[in-house]
Amino acid sequence: MHHLKNIIFPALFLCFLTNASAQLADSGSEFLKPFKAKLAKSHKVEATPILPNIDNNDNNDINYIVPTRLVEVDYPDPKIRLKTYEKEPPPKHYGLYSKLGIGYPISPYVELSYHSNASDKIKYGLGFRHHSGRGNLDFQRFHNNEANLFATYYTNSVAIGGALGFNLDGVHFYGFNQNATDTTARNKEDVYQRFMNIRANIHAFNGKMTRGDFNYRGDLNFDIFNDRYQASEFTFAPKFGIEKFFGNQNKMPLKVDLGFHINNFSDSVSTDTSNSTRFLSYLHPTFGLKFGGTNAAFKAHLGTNLGLSEGQFFIFPDLELEASVLKGQLNIYGGWTGRIRTNTFHSLTDYNPFIVSTMNMRHTKWQEFYGGVRGNIQGIGYNIKVGYALTKDLPLFLNDSLSGYDRFTVLYDTVNIFNIKGSLDFNIIKDLHLLTTVGFNAYNTTAYSKAYHLPGLETNVALIYKLHFDRKNRNKNILRLKAEFFLNSGVPYFNEVTRQDEVLAGLFDFNFGASYYFTENIGVFVDVNNIINNKNQRWHRYQQIGFNAMVGAMIKFDTNPKKGRR
Repeated sequence: MHHLKNIIFPALFLCFLTNASAQLADSGSEFLKPFKAKLAKSHKVEATPILPNIDNNDNNDINYIVPTRLVEVDYPDPKIRLKTYEKEPPPKHYGLYSKLGIGYPISPYVELSYHSNASDKIKYGLGFRHHSGRGNLDFQRFHNNEANLFATYYTNSVAIGGALGFNLDGVHFYGFNQNATDTTARNKEDVYQRFMNIRANIHAFNGKMTRGDFNYRGDLNFDIFNDRYQASEFTFAPKFGIEKFFGNQNKMPLKVDLGFHINNFSDSVSTDTSNSTRFLSYLHPTFGLKFGGTNAAFKAHLGTNLGLSEGQFFIFPDLELEASVLKGQLNIYGGWTGRIRTNTFHSLTDYNPFIVSTMNMRHTKWQEFYGGVRGNIQGIGYNIKVGYALTKDLPLFLNDSLSGYDRFTVLYDTVNIFNIKGSLDFNIIKDLHLLTTVGFNAYNTTAYSKAYHLPGLETNVALIYKLHFDRKNRNKNILRLKAEFFLNSGVPYFNEVTRQDEVLAGLFDFNFGASYYFTENIGVFVDVNNIINNKNQRWHRYQQIGFNAMVGAMIKFDTNPKKGRR
């Protein structure tokens, strides 16, 4: 087993790095927050997401810059673990959690949450998080404030619940600091941007498995979002889903999702109100087939996405075939999928908080042909996928001339994307875990010469080690170490001085973090980010904060010890 790991891992990892290094000669990018490539599902039409549960995981990474997110180049989740893959027992439930820290440059962090697990009839919780900081440039500062609460009541047949969340976040348009010819006097209020978000969810689902293996769920999602420059948005997104399983041993699922997405956006400048309200409805039925034996099996995912988007009917396939051989060690798959991806002022500012507040909103049509291999060989999970996507109205981000090139205009283009994705995930030895993800996108634009500010190469390597000093109680005296390596290519932008398309410099970054619990309830942590002090730019003129660090303490308590584990 160990010899096989020593052969397979270096070979696959070398393949990834070879592909990565080939892209660095002419590209590179600074990231306000380092990208972490993810493999995400593509066979669902996304509407406003359900309010997430409050996170009381003490191993969360702390980042010190305004978050940046990947454009949703979605594809199916990597199935890199078999059902027989050995997993650790579930963690103990801690109802009360707090995390306090202070960073350099000045960056306070406060996180508090409470989860009740005392009753099987009702679950509820609440949480609060504050994080703010500043860099060395004028107005290079941000703040994030978040509050959440949720509750779910379980009867004998149905569970009914809701959630409410509030965010108040702020950034500054400090990009003018990169222009040496800019002598315009500015103050804090001139370049301040504030985002406020109120979101709510009401849901109902079967709390227990019904007779005949039938499940159902309904959600009503509300989202109110506005900024400091009189741009506001309201989104209402109800969705309903049912699921039925057929068969005895190889259960075959039939799923049907029905949803609506109504979005109203307004700003203080635009006079064209024809697209101020957008309506999207979709019906997404899918059916899964499984047949074969233990050594070789075949699976099929058959479905379609159809509906109405902004007055136009659409229908996309949602198909995937998979052949599994060698007891799941090698799975060959391929598919053709499509959907409408919703673009909102909220989602676009999440990705790029420096965009202008006036824009024309459009949804993105997305189709992708893909194929690859995935599996698990003696605990080494892997997934290698090649895809070709056809998109219409894909958002691009061009530095805006009307704002002095300090902000970004959202453009839309018809873009074809060739992409290669790869991941490795396995335990080298007990308690030493390695996760590697690599993604490469090549864009072929239509109306514009470049895919402005969209990432090409993204690489993330994480090594996590847990050391348990108390073998009898694995919940205390735990030292957790994490090292991360990022290698990302640059993004294209328009140089307003040379009037040419150019590419920003790339990112080569190291992070390190450590946490230690003295007891089961009290611990300390330290995070050191951007160790090599990379100050490149993810967005033109917006260089990231260089070296930064944070230290603090964590406290957690089991508020209902009689319940034990979750």
